[in-house]
Amino acid sequence: LLCTRQVITDNMFCAGYLDANIDACSGDSGSPFIVHYRGTGFLTGVVSWGEECAAKGKFGVYTRLGNFLSWIRDTMQKLDLNGTEPVRIKLSNRTKHE
Repeated sequence: LLCTRQVITDNMFCAGYLDANIDACSGDSGSPFIVHYRGTGFLTGVVSWGEECAAKGKFGVYTRLGNFLSWIRDTMQKLDLNGTEPVRIKLSNRTKHE
């Protein structure tokens, strides 16, 4: 199964539907990719780009957030939020893909 004609690195993953016109489109970049598991949503990716908008058999390409957990945590710790508690998000370091 070919995700795209472009190079996909280990920092990316593809997702979409073979038989449906469902996908991220122009303007969706930066939106979350959430995997639901046992009643909990895990933020595993961020919309990056795709070859077509919601076309059958064309998949969106997402940033694999698990590869950036250390950077995300370090960046959040460095933020000066005037003593306020930062928003807590649960990130997964695994994304199932085939």
